[in-house]
Amino acid sequence: MDARVENQEQVAQPIHGWLGNDRNTLLVVVTLITAVTFQAGLSPAGGFWQDDTKDHSAGNAIMADKHPTMYWFFRTTNWLGFYVSVLLILWIMVGVDPQSKRIWLGFVFCISVLVLNFLCSIPNYSITIACVTWVLLGLSAYATIFNDLKRHEQHQEMLQPAAAGMNK
Repeated sequence: MDARVENQEQVAQPIHGWLGNDRNTLLVVVTLITAVTFQAGLSPAGGFWQDDTKDHSAGNAIMADKHPTMYWFFRTTNWLGFYVSVLLILWIMVGVDPQSKRIWLGFVFCISVLVLNFLCSIPNYSITIACVTWVLLGLSAYATIFNDLKRHEQHQEMLQPAAAGMNK
């Protein structure tokens, strides 16, 4: 078989794994993350007080009164996750490369925020354990995705000379 044909087959191979996700798939997933964080902001874990008493007011989040530190983490990370997911939607819509580190770093952050929000919504869960879990998950996802990105970049660099040789 001619070397040019072999190289052409290598260049034409689709990307698999994380990097095989195209713009539309990422847009759907990020939109779902936006919807989840939006809904969590409207309906925080535990709900809202329905009545006024000397200890609380109707319409205030129950979690804010019973677990103020967890509620602060929940509210802050949920807001950041919502903001970053909306930013990702904008970047994807204007044509930022779905394989860029900016997109995947934002994606890793949004996914890890969903996990932290879940952990913060569990009554009497340790804030320390929640934060450690969040950091470990984020680092693990970061390492996995960016290892794939690096391998893809090396693969593309290896194929560029082969593709240039086919154009001659």
